[in-house]
Parts: sequence; C-alpha cells; structure tokens
Amino acid sequence: MVNAVLDGSATFQAMTPDSSVWLGQLDQEWSEKTATDAPATGETVRYAVSPVVIATWESLARELGCPTGSVGWQDLLARAKADPNFRWSHPSTSSAAVYWRRSQSSMPVPTRHVV
Repeated sequence: MVNAVLDGSATFQAMTPDSSVWLGQLDQEWSEKTATDAPATGETVRYAVSPVVIATWESLARELGCPTGSVGWQDLLARAKADPNFRWSHPSTSSAAVYWRRSQSSMPVPTRHVV
C-alpha cells in the first residue's frame, strides 16, 4: 500500500491501513522522495479502533500478577529477559504495524495496558 503510493502504481483513492502508523511512514517517505513538506495523506478520519490486547494462559497471567494487578508490555519484556525458557508469539513482523513502530527509535513503546 505504501509502496504503491510512492511509486505511483496505486489504483485506489482511499486506504484503510491496520494502523495510522502507516500514514506517518507514508508521509515521511513521500517527503523524502519529493523533497517537500507537503504530506501524501490528506485529512484522516478515524472510523474504527482495534484494541491491542495481551492474551495468555491463565496460569501465566496469575504468575504475572492478574487479576489483582495489571500486566503490561514491560512485564512481558522483563519476564522474557529474566527467563530464557519464556516463549511468546506476535504478529508477522513483515506486515504488522507494531513491528514498524517498534523499529522507530523516536517513537515510544506502550508501557502499560490492563489485561
């Protein structure tokens, strides 16, 4: 989708990315390609919101502090660093917006979400 806009092969007039992060990427790359500050995206209208959730086995949730406390991304990261046997899965890193967002060092990673 982003590449189609950048190389002029897009056959659509509107786009619905899985995350608004893609719109920022598109504007940044468009600005670099055209040497202008004019954005490629126009006015954006949010018409749907997808929740980001952590799903796990109940036993692990309890180990991490549920249901008496909240569990967030930092808790999972700490567990992964401390326990070499801890395994977790995530969306495809080739297409998920969260992967692109994490790769941008200037963008903050969410620190706390209630399970």
